[in-house]
Amino acid sequence: MQTTSHLLMIRPVSFGYNPQTAVNNSFQVKGDQSGVPEKALQEFDELVGTLRAHEIDVTVVDDSPEPHTPDAIFPNNWISFHENGTLCLYPMYAENRRQERKTSVLESIAKKFPVQRKIDLTHYENRNHFLEGTGSMTVDGVTHPVKKGDVWVIPANTPHGGQFEDAPQVLFISSPIDDPDDQDRVWID
Repeated sequence: MQTTSHLLMIRPVSFGYNPQTAVNNSFQVKGDQSGVPEKALQEFDELVGTLRAHEIDVTVVDDSPEPHTPDAIFPNNWISFHENGTLCLYPMYAENRRQERKTSVLESIAKKFPVQRKIDLTHYENRNHFLEGTGSMTVDGVTHPVKKGDVWVIPANTPHGGQFEDAPQVLFISSPIDDPDDQDRVWID
């Protein structure tokens, strides 16, 4: 199991319904948005306080009003961090989600954590390749539902496989390298 004692959290400025992601995200439901940004901010601040009270190091970066990024609270969809100092940037379907990759966020990370290597996969946006899809993943005989944004850490030599309902876009990251000839994978040494 992969765990961490460090978290990156983006403090929301305008959290709410995002019509650009609603086309492929069933969690996005258009409705009365009154009070939603304020409630999200309150819950965010309470969560940060709780995490810090349990001695978890939380790096908070304030979102900015412009560009309008209503989903900025979810950076795990566009960035990941790895034990060896590798930072990965991922392609995003919605144009306003792409704008979440703000210089201020990356600078805050660089000030606090040594980034040894950056893997930037955002060029796949130009080819309309994104990490999306739903289905199920079976790891060591136990099947779990899979949805966009999920991350799976599979221990070495553990039987695993996937079944998907639609044509998914999946990024497979392996450490150590197990098939360097497969160009659809990212290898983190």
